Amino acid sequence: MENDIKIFEESPMNCVNCQKKSNKIYDNISLCEICYQINIQQLNLSNANLKYEPPNYIIDNIYLGSQKSGVDINKLFELNIRYILILGKGMNGNFDQIIYKTIEIDDSLEQNISNYIKEALNFIVESQKNNSNILVHCVSGISRSASIVIAYIMDKYKINYDEAFSCVKTKRPTIRPNTNFIEQLNNLQ
Repeated sequence: MENDIKIFEESPMNCVNCQKKSNKIYDNISLCEICYQINIQQLNLSNANLKYEPPNYIIDNIYLGSQKSGVDINKLFELNIRYILILGKGMNGNFDQIIYKTIEIDDSLEQNISNYIKEALNFIVESQKNNSNILVHCVSGISRSASIVIAYIMDKYKINYDEAFSCVKTKRPTIRPNTNFIEQLNNLQ
């Protein structure tokens, strides 16, 4: 798997949809930015027609999941989730009873997430101060949202990337931050 990522870093790949060369990775599939945006619009990710997928409890009132984890208000309330941090484009909040924050970042080798970590962590801390659980999600709950939860753990517990990654990976085995995010998180230490 690491070899696949390394090859991608060295040369652009063809978009699986339009076949144009792309340096972007979106949710660990190779879609160029245009095709990614079209797919979001076609899927209409902001509506509640998606089938619910339970998020994973990680630590400190933080749940990590995909956009499907935020589509059932009853399930969110069962988990005392009153805050949702959305990391990505084209996704919106569905429920007035939930406090949302959307940070529009791409899952790409060019995206600087360091610029958004403080904003994301402040929102997580706000939820904790209000005795609420928070769902952190991107499209798949694999790269962007996992990276922010890892950053939170690194910051709060003063541990390195590898330790924080292991903590999250044991609770949500599907995580796989892209190599760009890993490098930025390692530079936070």
